[in-house]
Amino acid sequence: MKTRILILFMLISYLKSMSQATVIEPGKSTVKALGSASELDITNYGGQAGITGSRVNGTYAAPSNIMLGNNLFEIKAGGYVPTLGFRDAAQISFIASENWNNTSSGSDIQFSTTKNGSFFRKPVLTIKNSGYIGIGTTNPRSTLHVVSGASQIPVDFFSNCIIENDFNTSLTLASPIGNSSSIQFGQGGYTAGARVSYNGDSTLSIESGRANITLNPNGNVVIGTPFEALLNPVAKLTVDGDFAISRNIYVNNNIVHNNFNRNKSSVISSQLAPANLSSIETFTGFTGGSQGIFLYLYPRQGTSIILKHNDSGSLPENRIHTNSGSDITLVDNGGVTLIYDEVASKWRVISIAN
Repeated sequence: MKTRILILFMLISYLKSMSQATVIEPGKSTVKALGSASELDITNYGGQAGITGSRVNGTYAAPSNIMLGNNLFEIKAGGYVPTLGFRDAAQISFIASENWNNTSSGSDIQFSTTKNGSFFRKPVLTIKNSGYIGIGTTNPRSTLHVVSGASQIPVDFFSNCIIENDFNTSLTLASPIGNSSSIQFGQGGYTAGARVSYNGDSTLSIESGRANITLNPNGNVVIGTPFEALLNPVAKLTVDGDFAISRNIYVNNNIVHNNFNRNKSSVISSQLAPANLSSIETFTGFTGGSQGIFLYLYPRQGTSIILKHNDSGSLPENRIHTNSGSDITLVDNGGVTLIYDEVASKWRVISIAN
């Protein structure tokens, strides 16, 4: 009879313990009823509560140093699967990042999860001893390094944030309707730097001090800060202020130029060579024509420029077409403007000052 009573008491005690949580307090151990806020409480009256996990290599009698790659402490979370039993699902690992010694004890922290439809844990976030944070990579190379796939290109180690993928890569800034999203640039000591902004009316703007470049929803571009133009620009390009074409070519060869390579320059002028008293530059055509490109030519004092109409000295797609069908001669202080017509494959003269 006593044996039966003892077995019953042990069974009740076991069931009671399975339905309760443990409360750990320094200097005493008690139990807490199931249904409390948590199943494990750590309380320290008048001090700081915490969990400490420490690793020692070697043996109790002969402990040795922590080595690179040693797991110092792990926190695991898992659950029960009827056919497989208990399985780990998520984990926080504290890992030595170097061989420890009397002056150095570097460590990393790694968070791992198990993807839906899988049983395999995978690191998803890593905090390196350097403070670098990696999302999708265990080897971050900047303060924040986000990897959805290897980009196969060298990464700039001077970047503070790297986002790479093996497909299209994008960064999204989102805000409620009627508000703007922007990227701000600045340096110490300056109250205002530069920014790229997307406004609630679908306008994209680049601002730097008092200068603006604005792309409106209709595709029109505004350079400068004219208030009316910003509201309703009527041209594809509106410029508030002067503009200059600084790249030009000077010629002083005193020859005929066939298929002249303008090297993407929009201004060509003639000038006197040191040994010449006069200079005549003749052009039969120009390379690098594309729809809508403007080209301006002018002779400097003591020189002249001749444009040959539809001259065979140049390829058909590089030739010049004058309105009169005749050659044009420009003298001191003259000038001519051409535009490339891609349909006709010609440079067309649109204005002459002589």
